[in-house]
Amino acid sequence: FLAQGLAIKPHRDRMTQIDSDGKDYEDHFKDENHPLRLVFVCAMWLTGFDAPSLSTLYLDKPMQGHTLMQAIARANRVCPHARNGVIKRNGEIIDYYGVFKHLQKALADYGMGGEETKESPVQPKENLLAMLDGAISEGVAYCRSRGIEIEAVMASEETFGNIAQFKEFAEVIVQKDEWRQELNLHENLISSLYDACKPEIFTSGHRPMVAVFAYLRGVIEARREPMALESAQRKVSELLDQSISANRVGEEGGAYKAIVENGFWDLSKTNFEALKEKFTQSEYPHLEIADLRHFLEVKMAQLLEQNVTRTGFADHLNDIIARYNAGGSETENVYTEMLELVKSMSEEEQRGARQGMNDRELELFDLLKKDSMTLAEEIAVKNAACTLLARLKEGQPKVLVQDWFRNEQSRLRVKGEIGAILDKTLPHSLYDPALFDVTLVKTYDHIRLQAAQGRFWV
Repeated sequence: FLAQGLAIKPHRDRMTQIDSDGKDYEDHFKDENHPLRLVFVCAMWLTGFDAPSLSTLYLDKPMQGHTLMQAIARANRVCPHARNGVIKRNGEIIDYYGVFKHLQKALADYGMGGEETKESPVQPKENLLAMLDGAISEGVAYCRSRGIEIEAVMASEETFGNIAQFKEFAEVIVQKDEWRQELNLHENLISSLYDACKPEIFTSGHRPMVAVFAYLRGVIEARREPMALESAQRKVSELLDQSISANRVGEEGGAYKAIVENGFWDLSKTNFEALKEKFTQSEYPHLEIADLRHFLEVKMAQLLEQNVTRTGFADHLNDIIARYNAGGSETENVYTEMLELVKSMSEEEQRGARQGMNDRELELFDLLKKDSMTLAEEIAVKNAACTLLARLKEGQPKVLVQDWFRNEQSRLRVKGEIGAILDKTLPHSLYDPALFDVTLVKTYDHIRLQAAQGRFWV
């Protein structure tokens, strides 16, 4: 390098430098928020698999076989984390050298299971544009098969301000989980191909239906997650080109507020009569059901997080949804059943307070109790649950040591301590040896599984 008048040492020093935070330039390149965004690679820099945000690979040297496959794989890993509101669904390869003439053979040898496979997963941009148009046409055809003329929204100057039109579409789609999932598949494909076509998409003709599908999905998903429509609005702003104005999407009092007006409900403060009245007057009963269903699913997850014995409530909801999806129940009956389930869950949520127990004590009590007990026996089992919780979490010497669930000796110590506490506190007249052993195993298995999942008993 010196003979050629090139000062390589400063660059080499930078490549081997460890900063005060203990990181080198490779760590910085993998950091999505670091300003180091572009690296020139001579050969064999093995980052990429562990840098999912890596998006673009420029090729200017001959490559073939496994070397070509490895290079492409560096940039083609999907990244689940959104950057500037965009999720990476594919990488982009810019070929300056004509390397892609070797790609089909490399894919046959290393990536696609044999030369009999003809279709390449790597597509030139002109092919992707055609695939995008085909995906849009398939999405429109799917909507039409459900009685939705989705292209009709383009006839209005207020395409994304006409929330009633999108609500009518959503009212149809949310009637069955299968229909919603199919729409999501179409929208996923459309959005993925749109992203893969950048930046050529901006100069290859307007495709406003991409934004329409994104917005419809946002309207539907907002019934399940209020922030979804806000995300869709950002996406629409990115997707829209000069043929459509996006300024109506975020207007005060616009679609987002209308979609999430119900918000999240506190079970104990639920006005059931008001909800029934709202349902009977609603133009979109299936959307009302979608709202209530999402609320139930969120609350169900919370109840099960607090107490694993509450699976009967989840089974009941699944039964209601299954009959609804099968078309075996009228919408009013479905809504009424869901409201009755909300009432039952509200009573269950307050049961611990009535029993004078916190959530963990109540969960242990439910694991230990029998179906039929006298008042004295119930008090004894409650005492067993409270004593067991206090011993394991607060007692000395500690038994729930660091990573106890990974070590056999520690596991045996915990199980032995649980057995000793239950033997002292559970009424022997109620628990014969066989039932005692079953109860011990059930309680220990629950505690061990929770710990292994990094939850309360860890």
